[in-house]
Amino acid sequence: MSAQSGDWRAKVNAFTIVEGLVLSVGQAGSRIYLNFGNNWQRDFTVIVAKRNAKRFKGMIGNLKELAGRKIRVRGWMVSDRGPMIEVYYPGQIELDVD
Repeated sequence: MSAQSGDWRAKVNAFTIVEGLVLSVGQAGSRIYLNFGNNWQRDFTVIVAKRNAKRFKGMIGNLKELAGRKIRVRGWMVSDRGPMIEVYYPGQIELDVD
C-alpha cells in the first residue's frame, strides 16, 4: 500500500508492506523516525530503535540520510498515535523502489 493512502484502519494489527517517499528523518530519545508525512499523528511512520541502527549501516547506510528517498517497508502495522511499523532488521527495508 502507499504510505500516502491514509486508509490505515484495515491494515492495523496485520503484516503490511508500505512504500512511499520519506519526507523527513528525526530522532527523539532512543528512537529514529522515518516520516512519510508532516503530521506524525495521522501519517505513516517507520520506527527504528537507536540500539538497532548499527544493523542497517551495511545494507541501508545511515538511516538519517533516507529523507527524499522512496522506500518499501515490511512489518507489523500498529497504531500508536498514528500508523507505524517498527523495523528491526535491514531486510525489512528496500531502497529506491519504483
